[in-house]
Amino acid sequence: GSLRSGFDVIVLPGIAAQRLIDGNRKGALPDEYVGGLGEAGVAALKAFVEAGGTLVCIDGSAELAIDALGLPVKNVVAGLPAEQFFCPGSIVRLDIDASQPVGFGMLPQNAAFFSFSSAYEATPGPNLRVIARYGAKDILMSGWLEGEQAIAGRAAVVEAKAGLGRAVLIGFRAQHRGQSMATFRLIFNAMLTSGQTQ
Repeated sequence: GSLRSGFDVIVLPGIAAQRLIDGNRKGALPDEYVGGLGEAGVAALKAFVEAGGTLVCIDGSAELAIDALGLPVKNVVAGLPAEQFFCPGSIVRLDIDASQPVGFGMLPQNAAFFSFSSAYEATPGPNLRVIARYGAKDILMSGWLEGEQAIAGRAAVVEAKAGLGRAVLIGFRAQHRGQSMATFRLIFNAMLTSGQTQ
């Protein structure tokens, strides 16, 4: 609790939301490494954002923010069978709005690492900005992608206000293998623009 008094930004790694909530099961690891956020932890993160904090979610952890904060965002590839959409680890085209603070200093057309990642249905409005979208066509730059129409033109990075704070949802691993020169800046821009009224 009281996370806002000690933190401006919290970054959640690319782990499925339910895994963050439940954690490792008892007996699987030493006791200090079992358990997850639980309901109390999720409530604390929600209170943190509503009090003015910035929650940055990478890949699968975005579902936690979407559910906890009631964001008008949906991952359109979640649950799709492999026959409809399959991208096990590929480089895809990304269109970035560099006029937005989270996209600052980035090339308008870039590349992102997509591995069973997310693509969002999100309508821009006063409380929601789309910072980046997957390309509208010819999305695959390198690797394997089946069913590109599922993510074509869909939001890849979203900034959503909630209370006094915001959540930045990065639908792919922007820090792939420690640092992706193409997209690592998104994480730092999200952190460094915390607390700004936009």
